[in-house]
Amino acid sequence: MEAIKKTVTFTDEQDARISMQVENIGDLIQQDQEKREQFERIKAAIRSGLESGVSNERIDDIWASAEKRVRDKKSNAPL
Repeated sequence: MEAIKKTVTFTDEQDARISMQVENIGDLIQQDQEKREQFERIKAAIRSGLESGVSNERIDDIWASAEKRVRDKKSNAPL
């Protein structure tokens, strides 16, 4: 199928409105991509947790270890 090129003329006001709508669509696409990436990271973390099996540690020890990892990550983060 052959593509056909057509030209459309808009007023300045229409052009500004169309440009704003195109920008909004671009923002929505970016937000969707970020949400999909976050969802995939969460799925991977859940899968990893399920595959790791049952822990022999007590819940208090697990929480303490998790909190330490978060503190260490924050203290090593660039300013």
